[in-house]
Amino acid sequence: MSWQERCERAATALLLEQRAVTGLASDPKALGAGRGILFDSYAGYCARAGITKYQLTGGSRLPDGCTLQLGDLCLVLTDDAGAGGARRRRFTQAHELGHILLGHAGDGPQQEREADRFASALLMPAPVVFELWRRTGRRSAAELADWFFVTISAAETRTGMLLARGSCRWGKDEQELVRRYAPAIAAALADRHPVTV
Repeated sequence: MSWQERCERAATALLLEQRAVTGLASDPKALGAGRGILFDSYAGYCARAGITKYQLTGGSRLPDGCTLQLGDLCLVLTDDAGAGGARRRRFTQAHELGHILLGHAGDGPQQEREADRFASALLMPAPVVFELWRRTGRRSAAELADWFFVTISAAETRTGMLLARGSCRWGKDEQELVRRYAPAIAAALADRHPVTV
């Protein structure tokens, strides 16, 4: 199995663990709950720990997000004041969740590609995207960004990736995912207003 397929399947498996699908925009924080994965902002963590951001990073620039291992817990920190707002922050949270669930011990170029692929698959699951495209006949990155509450950049990357593939795996898990998302798909197509989280 390719690394791309491993990331897609890991994201699908996590999405299938949801108790209920309430919309197209899944919440990385909720998906990490119950797994010993906590989420906070850099500012919130620093305030609780009694340190400055400078002390946290040793003077380096803050990345969009990072994960701290605290015993059995993982703490995902994101820059809530960073550019891109909530849409970018959701992708960063999903990216960090990918590092954890894919078992990454480091953050080299390959691990970063895998975490990005996982985040894209988690926030914009291929079977759901292809079902939306099948029903609308359109392949718009702007619509994808609105439907899944991601940045236009993330939606453009995912659109290009999926169009290059031309299709996605349609195994039992992918079919079940589309079945569970069916009410959210119908609601998104009936309501042309952007999704908010």
